[in-house]
Amino acid sequence: MDTSTTRNSKGTFSEVAGFTLLESLVAISIITVGLAAAAHSFTAYKRDAKLSRTASSLKLLVERAYSHALATRREMAILIEPTKAKVQNADGTERERLAFKAPIAPELRNNQPQEIRLYPSISASPTTITLRSGKSICEVIVSLRGRVRTQCV
Repeated sequence: MDTSTTRNSKGTFSEVAGFTLLESLVAISIITVGLAAAAHSFTAYKRDAKLSRTASSLKLLVERAYSHALATRREMAILIEPTKAKVQNADGTERERLAFKAPIAPELRNNQPQEIRLYPSISASPTTITLRSGKSICEVIVSLRGRVRTQCV
């Protein structure tokens, strides 16, 4: 901190304290580095939260379709495409739909739609749907018994 003496309006001398230019630049650069690190962490947090919400929505869609298959005693199918997932009755009529918002989309084998079959006899076609955003990955796992869980890394 730099101090100097100046003459005030009454004609007496007083000391004036202040920061030097170098001290000010160092303080500003430290604050800038901290803000840059915080902005990067916040962006990654938002991306991960969006991916987790999408995986949870897909899990809920599968659970609702499975409970409907059990209640109506009819087979249900979930068709997962690059931009949407839709629940269909056994006759092919659509019941429900979930849209995937960019850049989160399911990874499909050979870019072909993936199908999950839900049977009223307490079973399902086991499958894993992988959702990816940047370096983050979430998987929606459907077991043979129709249990659904999400696993995010």
